Amino acid sequence: MTRMAVYAGVFDPPTMAHLEIIERALRIFDEVTVLIAKNPSKGQPLFTADERVAMMEASLSEEQRRCVKVSAYEGLTALYAESIGACALVRGMRPYADADAEIALALMNQSLAPDLPTVLMVTSAKNMYLSSSFVRETVLMGGIVMHGSVSSAVEEALRYYTIVFGDGRKVTRDTEFYGVQLKQGDMVYALVSGANRDPRAYEHADEFVVDRKRSNHLGFASGPHRCLGAHLARREMQVAVEEWLRVIPDFRVETDEPLVERGGGAMTSLMNLPLAWEVEA
Repeated sequence: MTRMAVYAGVFDPPTMAHLEIIERALRIFDEVTVLIAKNPSKGQPLFTADERVAMMEASLSEEQRRCVKVSAYEGLTALYAESIGACALVRGMRPYADADAEIALALMNQSLAPDLPTVLMVTSAKNMYLSSSFVRETVLMGGIVMHGSVSSAVEEALRYYTIVFGDGRKVTRDTEFYGVQLKQGDMVYALVSGANRDPRAYEHADEFVVDRKRSNHLGFASGPHRCLGAHLARREMQVAVEEWLRVIPDFRVETDEPLVERGGGAMTSLMNLPLAWEVEA
C-alpha cells in the first residue's frame, strides 16, 4: 500500500529549507503531495500560485519528480488531504519560532481530520532559520535570494559576470539627461548591470575577488524584473563549483596574457580561459 503525505505551505518562494523537508519526508513516505496553499494572514504573496508551483517543480530533482506532486489549493488542507487519501500531514518547524503555532495548527487539523496525524520535521542547521519571509524581504531590497545557500565565489561570479544586463525603455516626454537631449518616443537602454562594478559600492570593483564579503548585486536584475529562476540558478552554479573542486581541486590559469572579456546582448563572458592541472599517473 502506497503511503502518501501532504506537505502544505505558502512557499512564497520555495527555499532550500522546504526542499530539505520534502527530501526528509520521502524517507518516511512513498509519495508526497506538495500543496501550494493560501494563507490570508500573510497578505498578498510576492509570486502567484502558478509561479510558486512552477518554481517548486523546477527545484525538484529528477528522482523526486517521480514521487512528488505539486498543486495549488485554497481550501482547508486537512480536508483536502483526507479527500485524496493522504495518511499524514507534514510540516516544517523551526525551533522556538514555530513551535507554538505549529502545535496549535496540528491540533486544529486533528479536529478536522481525526485520523490524519501531523508529522513535524526540523531541517539541518544550515537551513533551520531560512524562511520565505526573509527571502522575500531580501529580494525586494535587492539582496541575495538565498542567504548562505551558495558560496561567496558563486555570488562573486554573478556580480562580475552579470546574467541580466539591463532593460530597454521608451522616453515618454522630451527631457535632458546629463547634457543629452532625449525626445519623446526615443528608445534608451538602461545598463543597470553597470552598478555591479561601481567602485563606490565595491572595493576593487573590476577584480574577481573569490572571497568577497559583500554579496548584494543586480546579477538577476531587481524588483518586478528579477529573474524568477535566480534561486535555482544559484544552486546549479554551486553544484558545478563543488563537483569541479571535488574532481580537480588544484588547478591554475596557464597564461601570461590578459584575459579578454566579450559582451553583448544579455550576457558577458571570457573569450578563453586556459586552465592546467596535474593528472596522476
